[in-house]
Amino acid sequence: MPVGEGKFKLYAKLNPPLEAGLWRIRANQKFSAQTPEASLDASALKVDEENIHLRIRSPRYILPPDQILSTYPPANSFGSYGSRLPQVVIKRRTLPWERRLDGAPANTPWLALVLIAEGEARLETGVDVANCVTEGVELDGLKEAAKGNCLAIRKSIIDKVFPTKNDVDLLAHAREVDIHDTELMMGDDDGFLAVVISNRLPVPGKDEDGNDAPVKYLACLVNLEGQYDVLLDRSPDPVPSFVTPFMVKSTVHQSMASYDDHQVMGTALAPRAAGINAGDLQNLTQPVPLAPGV
Repeated sequence: MPVGEGKFKLYAKLNPPLEAGLWRIRANQKFSAQTPEASLDASALKVDEENIHLRIRSPRYILPPDQILSTYPPANSFGSYGSRLPQVVIKRRTLPWERRLDGAPANTPWLALVLIAEGEARLETGVDVANCVTEGVELDGLKEAAKGNCLAIRKSIIDKVFPTKNDVDLLAHAREVDIHDTELMMGDDDGFLAVVISNRLPVPGKDEDGNDAPVKYLACLVNLEGQYDVLLDRSPDPVPSFVTPFMVKSTVHQSMASYDDHQVMGTALAPRAAGINAGDLQNLTQPVPLAPGV
């Protein structure tokens, strides 16, 4: 049942019937027959086994331009986009789940949309596809293109801006929309789309005076094959921030220069004098010794 006008449905994922790669289909049949005269078993009605080899293809190094329905923010645009995560909408609904990531749970998307600020990485275009992966990483299967694009980036930046293993599965989904709302409504569009979302907001930077300054960002759709183990397991815990109130106790000590002498001499200002409150005698300027027995 199609969705109504102005509405859409979200799907966590749309898995393809077969993943990209080489497949072999084996077909065999066994027959038996019964007639009034005799019975025929499988050996008498033998059918040769059939083996069919299939290659399921999926764009790996270059995404065909006709597969990109829309992007946000628009390419080469200037504006304030810091309140919404960048995204790319792909015509092929199953594309993010057509390849398997080694070490990842089943049906984990193999694509990630990474947002790079100017100076954080270097985009290299027209590179031999053999050099489009990290040194030491070998991707099996057919290379559908001779040239591709790659991102030269440091591991410290990967830890900072790339999605974590926990995030990858949450940043891709499928969407069914009203066919009249899509860019290919006059073609073979059926209203199903795949959407890959970035995990980073394109926020402005700060100048020396603390004011907002424009920053140039580059959104890259990255193949995670052979790179999944490089990602962090989860986002680092935020740096703890707290305020500790310090309680300062102020103690004022007040004493009279002659007070210690009176304690030694046992005069009227000495606290141990029986029945005498020293506080009552503080105004005495010339106290006298107490009489014995007082």
